[in-house]
Amino acid sequence: MTPDERVPDPSEPTTVEPPPERPPLEIVEGGAHWVLEAYNLGRRDGETYSIHDRQMAALRAGKRRMDAHGHPCLLRWDSPDSVRTMYWNPDFEHLLVRQGRLTGDWVIVPEAGSVPFYTTDRRELAVQYGRTVQREYDFKHLHLYTPSDTERRTIDHRFLRHDIDASGVRFDRDSLRDAPATDPTAEPEGEAEDVAGPTTPASALAAAVPDLTDIEVVLTEGPLYRYRAGWTDGGTAAIVALNPDRCDESTVVDAFLDAVEDWSTIADNDYVTTVYDDGVGPSPWVAYDAGVGSLPELIDDLDLTTRLRFADEIAAAYETALLYGVPRRGVSPSNVRIVTSRGQQQATLSDWGLSTAVDRALDRPWVDPYTAPEQLAADRVNRTAVYHLGALAYYLATRRAPFPDDDTLSERIQRDTPSPPSSMATVPDDLDDVLLRALATDPTDRFPQIESFRDALSSVVGP
Repeated sequence: MTPDERVPDPSEPTTVEPPPERPPLEIVEGGAHWVLEAYNLGRRDGETYSIHDRQMAALRAGKRRMDAHGHPCLLRWDSPDSVRTMYWNPDFEHLLVRQGRLTGDWVIVPEAGSVPFYTTDRRELAVQYGRTVQREYDFKHLHLYTPSDTERRTIDHRFLRHDIDASGVRFDRDSLRDAPATDPTAEPEGEAEDVAGPTTPASALAAAVPDLTDIEVVLTEGPLYRYRAGWTDGGTAAIVALNPDRCDESTVVDAFLDAVEDWSTIADNDYVTTVYDDGVGPSPWVAYDAGVGSLPELIDDLDLTTRLRFADEIAAAYETALLYGVPRRGVSPSNVRIVTSRGQQQATLSDWGLSTAVDRALDRPWVDPYTAPEQLAADRVNRTAVYHLGALAYYLATRRAPFPDDDTLSERIQRDTPSPPSSMATVPDDLDDVLLRALATDPTDRFPQIESFRDALSSVVGP
């Protein structure tokens, strides 16, 4: 009997054609550029895929490549010996070693797929080959199950078995380079003691962005954190950063990056808030001109003419966005920043859908007094922007939102007409028709475009 004719041993593992192995990706700083390359034990001599002028652009390119080409993860270094953030491909997050219910065989299979790497009737072999697959394909977690289908233990990827602190995953490149090969049957290493000391998101941000001084916490609840700080040129910056706990959620990170990219595209416009800088560590962030304050902080000191001029300026920002194809999902008075330009106060619009995009990526239903009725049904039409501008102009005219922000808000937006502005404040009666038309529940009853709304507003309050 020749070797090819021997009877197969049923205890030996069987496998199908494995997928191609792709290395982890890493983003490293090289002079004035950011390099996206294949991770190679930290030696920085892996294959280079692209070079970028901005770190955020490199991160976006890395995430696209990771998803499109099946790379297991993406590492973003913030120093030669420290990884600040890691993003994992969802297909490589969980590898399972469990017993099949029908055949009784042990299988090594990704949670995100149905095709096993190996099948064997011996549990100890399944565990051994599970460790091998985790190492060779860089799965984030290996889950080992008992014959009763109870998870016995989880083995983390080697990257995760190094120091972990509040600012991200850290490990020493030299120790990895010199480390012996992992024994596939060995017990997982324990967590190393945290020697870096406690950190906070604010201190991590201050350490990562040298242009910031005297950083103050404004809000550290929910998916977006907000700060205020001095900027390198003597100005004041407002900063929005993604909650670090959300950095391993690919759809949320993508939503943040896309919104910031859209905002940066039009940030040179006079009525769009200037973006100072953006980055991705310790979590994705954007810093922008805080101006002299937000609209709610200053509105009581503004006369009606100035307030309605601000409405026209924000409408001009919307028109610029449409010209560049930048989506805008809403507007809020808190996102209107007042700046000083050419000796007078001027309104600029910030955020540019950032909050809404992140909420949608988290499947968090969001409604505020400036939400258009059709948005409650996850819809958007050409005249949705007219509603947003009408709602903001209503606030500017009356110092009140079109509807009270209470438990009945969604129903009121879908069903009711706001009270005429002239019944809420001392404004021209003709302003009622303009703003109530812009706020019509049925989009077809609104102004057909932003330009016609601006013309109608100008005819009431003057140029």
